[in-house]
Parts: sequence; C-alpha cells; structure tokens
Amino acid sequence: MSNAKIYNYIEHLTEMKSLFAAMDFPEPHLEIVDVAAFDKFVDSVNVLIAQLKKEVDEKSTTLSYGINPKHLNADKYWQFYEKVKYDEITQTTLLSKVNQLIGIDTPVLELFPGTGNFTNKFVSAEPFYVADYFMSNLNKVGQQFNDFYNTRRLFKIDVKDFDLSQVPQSQIGLVISLNYFIVKDSEFIINWAKEVYKVLRPTGYFIFNFIPDSTIDGIKMVSGNRLSYSNPQLLEYQLLDIGFKNIQIDLKPNFGSTIVAQKLQDFTNIKKSASISRIIEKSETIV
Repeated sequence: MSNAKIYNYIEHLTEMKSLFAAMDFPEPHLEIVDVAAFDKFVDSVNVLIAQLKKEVDEKSTTLSYGINPKHLNADKYWQFYEKVKYDEITQTTLLSKVNQLIGIDTPVLELFPGTGNFTNKFVSAEPFYVADYFMSNLNKVGQQFNDFYNTRRLFKIDVKDFDLSQVPQSQIGLVISLNYFIVKDSEFIINWAKEVYKVLRPTGYFIFNFIPDSTIDGIKMVSGNRLSYSNPQLLEYQLLDIGFKNIQIDLKPNFGSTIVAQKLQDFTNIKKSASISRIIEKSETIV
C-alpha cells in the first residue's frame, strides 16, 4: 500500500472519529460501539503513519541534497527545469500573488528562474535581476526578450549556494522563487532566506512556492515524483527567527503552496534607478 493511500485512510478515520464524538446517541446505542477499540485502532494507524512519514522524510532530504551544482552541470539543470510543469490554475494562482507585490518602482530579484517560464511576467520590475547557478542558463532565459531588454534591462547574476553578495544589499523590493524550492527541504530554503533578507529593502517581500508535508496532496506528490517537501510551521518559525514578519502561508494543490514574508527594518542604503539603470551602492563611485 502506498504512503499516500495510508494518509488518505487516516484522514478519513479521523473524520469518522470526530463525527462520532459529535453525535448525541442515546446511552443504549453507545454500548453497541466499542469506542475504546476504535480509538486503539486509530492510535495504531497513527504509529504506522509516523513510521511511513519518517521514510518519506528521509527520501525528501536525500533528494534535496542530490540536486545541486556539484552533481548537475548547466545542461542537466536546464533539463530538470524543463520537467517542472505548471498547470494553468497553479500558474494563475502564483502570478496573482506576485502581481499584488510588484510595480514599476519595485526592484525585483527572481531567484532560480529555471527556463524563464515566469520571467517574462515580471518585466514591469525596475530594475530586474535574475540569479541562478549557471550564466549559460541565464543567457538562455534572456533570449526570450528582445536584444535591448536582454542586454540592458535584465541583470543576470550567477550565484553559489547561500551567497547573494553580488546583489545590491537592502535594496530589493521583491524576491521571487517559483521553480526550485519544490525539490528542496526546509534547511535549504531557510539558508537562502537568510541571504534574501540581506538584499531586501525595508517593507520588501520574499515569495516562494514549496510542497508542504502537512497535506495529503503534498505527500502524494513527493511519494510519486522526484520532489521534496517542507514543513510549513517549521518554515514560519525559522523565517520569524531570521527577522521576517507578516508571514502568510497559503496551502494549495500541486505546486501552488506559497509563503510570503516581509522584511521590516530601517533603510540603510540609497536607491538610484532609471529606465535602464541598475542599483548603485553607496560604496560605489557615481560618475
């Protein structure tokens, strides 16, 4: 029996138990049902669920560590991204959340844009940075735009894990990651969140999608695919520990689950932007 089926069964059993507890049966009828035996059965299934979830957790962690630039070259990463498919409902759900946070005066960083399946939806950003492991893949993403936008408006940065030092610090209004964290565990996401916090300006937002380990749909996705999941409550706690506030968790089917977190802090740097300008740091010489 698959893990997903077991989770479905325990969910239904719990619903039955709650329904039974809410019913006001006359005392003689209650004697017909062995409530203690039913509770014991549910408890035993919960033990089984804990064991199965541990096995899925181990698989999720192993996969998360396996997909990284130490094991995959640029071409392999591109092939991986090509396999990440979003249905229309999920894509609309994700974009609607981003569109509420983006504007023409918002410096934006898209972290791990993949094949650029969302990138062309963020062109109103000013300026617009994209960051991934391989510059060759970022150049492929840029090819969907005209030459002017690709070379003058889209600022490409190749990064190493947990290092956004090449991005202007405390200046970005919105950081988006909608392609990569679905194969990463909580530890990986939080390590990147620490870097994201450094580049966000006060009131800036970080939005990313992930697969939750607390839903039947999330378990099914991880059990049947090369994906990884994360615990929403753990992510919330760790994001708060970093300094993020106003954390919004929205659990949806497929790849639609998101977390939006906001940075609240005093300004430290100066933003200088124009139609084709990147952000100028205070430490730079302005000619």
